[in-house]
Amino acid sequence: MFWKLYQYRLKRLLNDRAELFWASVFPLILGVFFHMAFSSISSSTENLERIPVAVVEQGENLKYTGASGGALGLKSFLEAVSGKDGILELSPEKDYEAAVRLLKDGELAGILVLSDNIRLEFAENGMNQTILKNLVDRYLQGERVIQAALEKSPEAAVKAAESLFSNSESNKEISISEGVMDPFSQYYFALMAMTCLFGATFGLMNTSEIQADQTRVAVRRLVSPTRKGAAVLTDFAAAFTVEYATFLLLLVWLRLVLHVDLGQQYGKTLLAGAVSCLAGIAFGYFLGIIIRGGKNVKTAVMTSTVLAMSFLSGLMVGGMKHMIQKSVPFVNQINPAALISDCFYHLAVTSNDTAFIICIATLLAEAAVFGLISAAVLKKQRYRSL
Repeated sequence: MFWKLYQYRLKRLLNDRAELFWASVFPLILGVFFHMAFSSISSSTENLERIPVAVVEQGENLKYTGASGGALGLKSFLEAVSGKDGILELSPEKDYEAAVRLLKDGELAGILVLSDNIRLEFAENGMNQTILKNLVDRYLQGERVIQAALEKSPEAAVKAAESLFSNSESNKEISISEGVMDPFSQYYFALMAMTCLFGATFGLMNTSEIQADQTRVAVRRLVSPTRKGAAVLTDFAAAFTVEYATFLLLLVWLRLVLHVDLGQQYGKTLLAGAVSCLAGIAFGYFLGIIIRGGKNVKTAVMTSTVLAMSFLSGLMVGGMKHMIQKSVPFVNQINPAALISDCFYHLAVTSNDTAFIICIATLLAEAAVFGLISAAVLKKQRYRSL
C-alpha cells in the first residue's frame, strides 16, 4: 500500500510543471548567470594594470590596527594583493586628508579607510573601483581563514591571503584547509541553499491536498479508506525524493557543466543536501498548516520568505551575511539559508567539522520543530462534513 501511494504522489508532484520549474530549472539558470558574471570579473582582473590605492586610518579605537588578529590578517591580505604579481599599488600616503586630495586629482583609484570597519571611498565609478570592492569583499569573506592561518605562522597567513586573491590551481595546494578559496563560491553555496529551501514548494502542495478546506483533491483523499497518517508519510517521502533529485541535479550541473569547485568531501555534501532538503520541505508543511488563506496566498508568503532568507545568506549581495554576523549574529544562527550555505562553506573551505555538525544539528532541530507543529495542528483538524 505504501509503495502504491508513494508512486501516485510522486507522479502528482512531477506533473506540476510550474512548481517543478521553479524548484529545479530556475536554480540551473541562475547558476549559469552567476558563472557568466563571475568568470568575466575574474578574467578582467588578470589583464589589468596595478590599481593605485591608499590605506589610511581614521577615528579612534581602530579595529584593524595594532597587533590584533584583524590587523595582521588585513596586513597579510594587502601583502598578497600588492606584491610582485599583485593587482594593487599601495600609495605611501597615510594621511586621510592628503589621500582625499590625491583621489580627487585622479592619482588614486580609491582609498581604503580603516576605522571601526573597513570602508572604501571612490571619486568615480569604473572597472578599477569594482575590482577594489571585489577585493575587499574577498577579504571579508575569507577573514576567518586568514586569522586561522595566523595561528600557525605569518607565512601561512600570507599564503591563505594569496589564495583568496588568485584562482590558480596552485592555491589548492597551499590552502590551509585543502579546500576551495574562490571568493565567488559563497554565491553558489547560497544558490544551493535556496534550491533546498524551495522544497517548501512541495511541502506546501502536500498540505493543500490533505486539508479538505483547501482543495477538492483533499476531500477525495480524506474520504478514502487510506489513513491520514499514511497519506502524510507517503506525501513527505515523495516530496523528499523530488526535492533531493533537484539538489543532485544542481550539484552535477555546477560541478560537471559549470566546473565550479565545491570541495572534495562528497559524502558530507550529499548528507548536508539531504538534511537541507528535509528542512525545506518541513518548512513548507509548517507554512501550509499555520497560514490561513488559499494556495496563492500561501505560495506568495512561502516564496517571499525563502527569497528573504536567501538574501540574508548572501545570494544577492555577497557581503550581506558578513554584515549580519557583525551586527545581529543571532539571525545567521537561525536562518536556514545561512545555515545551509555555511554547511557547504565549512566542507569546501574551512574543513571545520565542529561548525559543520553544529549547522546540521540546528537544521535538524528546526526541521523537527516545523514537523512537530505541523503534525500537531494537522491531527487536530476536524470537519463537520466533507
